Parts: sequence; C-alpha cells; structure tokens
Amino acid sequence: MATIQNILGIGRTALLAQQKAIDITGRNIANADTEGYSRQRVTFSTLDGNYFTSGVAGVDIERVYDRYLENQLSSAIQTSGRWESQQDGLERIEILFDESSGTGLSARLNAFWNGWMDLANDPPGQVQRSQLLARSQEMVSLFNALAGNLRQLQNDTNAGIQDAVESINRISGQLADLNGQIRQADLEGRDSNGMQDSRTQLLKDLSELIDVTSYEKADGTLSVSIASGMSLVENTGFTRLDTRPGMDPLQDDIVWVDSQGNTTVITNQIIDGQLKGQIEVRDTVIPDIMGRLDILAGDIISEVNTLHVNGVGLDGTQNDFFTGSSASDMAVNPVILNDPGKVAAADPAEGLPGGNNVALAIADLQAALTMNGGESTFGQYYSSLVGDIGSALQTASTNSLYQEDITANLAAYRESVSGVSLDEEMVNLIKYQNAFSAAAQLINVADEMMETVVNMI
Repeated sequence: MATIQNILGIGRTALLAQQKAIDITGRNIANADTEGYSRQRVTFSTLDGNYFTSGVAGVDIERVYDRYLENQLSSAIQTSGRWESQQDGLERIEILFDESSGTGLSARLNAFWNGWMDLANDPPGQVQRSQLLARSQEMVSLFNALAGNLRQLQNDTNAGIQDAVESINRISGQLADLNGQIRQADLEGRDSNGMQDSRTQLLKDLSELIDVTSYEKADGTLSVSIASGMSLVENTGFTRLDTRPGMDPLQDDIVWVDSQGNTTVITNQIIDGQLKGQIEVRDTVIPDIMGRLDILAGDIISEVNTLHVNGVGLDGTQNDFFTGSSASDMAVNPVILNDPGKVAAADPAEGLPGGNNVALAIADLQAALTMNGGESTFGQYYSSLVGDIGSALQTASTNSLYQEDITANLAAYRESVSGVSLDEEMVNLIKYQNAFSAAAQLINVADEMMETVVNMI
C-alpha cells in the first residue's frame, strides 16, 4: 500500500522528470534553426519498474537520428561537391573562350586570313602588309594569352587542391577530438548529443571535400576512411593527407601519410567530392584543352611557314612567318616584324613586286581541310573545341543541379525526421507544464495529508 511518504516521493520524481522534459523542449526550441541539430526527446519509465509504489524517471535523452539517412545525405553531398567543382572550373574556362563579344580567337583567325587576301589584292601595298602584321600579332597574342590563362587556372586549381587537403586534415583532427570527448562523456553518463550533432556536421563538411565512409563503434567513436579504404579517423587519432610535386609542377600528387611517415599516392583513388572535381579539372579538362589549342597553333604555324618560306619578300629574301611550335610560344618572326617588306606574297617564279601566289595560297588555308586528318578546317577545329567546352559545362551544370535537388530532398527529409517542429514542441511544452503543475499539486495534497495525520496525533 502506498504511504504518504511514497506519494511525496512520486511527486518529487514527477517534478524532476517534467522539469527535465521542459529543459529538453526548451533546448529544441532554441536550436530550431541551428544547422545540423538533431531533435532530442526524453523517454520516461517508472523507477524500479513498479507502477504502484514508484515514481517516474527521465531515464534517457534520445537523439532523434537516422544513421542510414545521414549516410545517404553524405553520399549525395560528395557527388554534389564533385560536380560543383567541375562546373566552377569549366565556367572559368568558358570565359576564356568567349566568342560573343566578337573579339575572340575565331574573329582573330578570320582577320588573319582576310589580311592575306587583302595583301594578295595589292602585294606591294605597305598598308596591307602593316595591317597583316598587326592582325597576325593580335591572333598570336590571344593564342599566348589563352595558353597562359589556362596554365594559371591549372595553377589556381592546384592551389585549391592543396587548400582542400588542409581542410580535410583540419576536419579529421576535429573529428578525432570529438571522438575522445564523446567517449568520455558516455563513460561518465553525461549527455553527448550536442557533441554528436557537431561530429555529424563535420562529417558532412568532410564528405563535401572527399569521398568517405564511416561507422560508429560500440564505444561511441566514429571510424572514418576514404572510400578506397585508407583510414582518416580512428578513435582519437587521425591520419594526415599531404601534397607533393608530381611530374608536372602544376599537378601535385595527393598522398596518404601513415604513422611511420610512409606515403602512398592516392590521387587516382579519390572518386568523389570537391577534391575529385578539382583533380579532373586540373589533370584532365585543362590539359586536354591546352593540348588541342597547341595542335591548332602548331598546325597554323607549320602550314603557313611551309608556304611562306618558299615565297619571297619584296627584297627577294625567304623567311619563316612564325616562330615557335605551340600556343604558348607562337610568335611572328621578329625579322618580318621589323621589315614588313619581307612578308612573302609572291613565289620566286613570279615577278616582283606584283606576285601574289603565296599570299593567295596562305589565304586559301582558311578553307583547307588541314585538321583532324583532313576532315575539318582551322575554324571548324576551333569551333569544335569551343563547342566541347560548352557541352562539358552543360553536363557538369545538369549533374550539379540534379545532385543539388537530391541533396535538398534528402536534407528536407532529414529535417522531417530529426529537425525541430515548433508546433510539436509547443504542444509538448504545454503537456509537460501541465504535468509539472499536477506533480506540484500532488505534493501539496500529500503535504496536507501529512499535516492532517500530525494533527490527529
């Protein structure tokens, strides 16, 4: 049979339990807009498991959390990060090859060929020769600038990779520290839910940078590794990544450094995240574009020089029109720049100064099928290059938007599971407040009963 003392004890435990529930409700309300916060709730049970003589206890503060859903979200964030990086790099490349203003390489190529046609119409003309050299200089300067800007973009991307590696190391260290704090809190029976939320948010930040897999061990610590199997975080320790110069000075290798300082190159083992997108832009996209630009410049140099060196200038001399062999070192021969009369418009069999066979032959190169094994002109080859850049950007943009939608939908679903509903919390607050008031009233009743018993004695 319950005694007055039992009733007082029940009232006391009810007060404490409802107070704890109100505290957790307040915590939820305060963090309703906190990114990564997981809603918490108190689960109640009777003391000693006896419904008749025991009170209630808030035995556990439960973190509302779906690990499978969080893993899905992390995976989506990884892929989203990869396509975002690719899109960013390709957007910067597209700016370099912008033809909408009418001052791009396509327009300068056309002006170059037209300059030769103008010269063919008036071979001795000094104005035509000067204009041809000016147009040639403009074309060459843009080839040089495109090559230099691509190398600079590659250098910037390489620096971005170095920064990403440092961020990965920083986050890994923070995860290792939180592992230790969470394990200690669990051993001491303290609430570690807030620290677990912070750890989950850090894991998402890490996932945006690199592909990772993770699992929580029995002691509460989180084990994190790169998808290829290399460990990043284990218990309270973490393994650093580093960069070191590769064969190309603008293409650093990414290495995994073990506890003895031994390194393993993992550049090609990274399969997702911003880091993967940056590696693809640096090691594949930019080199491919640079290679094709060099082929275009090199073939123009070769084809023009082959014709020009067999022609003669107004003074009867023969010279290459261009020097160099690629977009980066392409230049108009300084000998010709210093004396426009050395531009070869005529072949040796023609009379000077009126011969124009060489000028006509070089002008005809504009329509000649010299590229892709005789399948396209210089202009078509360049248009194909620009088109491929646009196509690659469109693919990256489409995939990025698709992944953003998936990530947003998963994040919204995560909020429906783990997020805070203010309406629900307000209902809970009223419920716990009423229960607290009822518990207080129970104590008052027990106190009056005690006073009555004392007065009877």
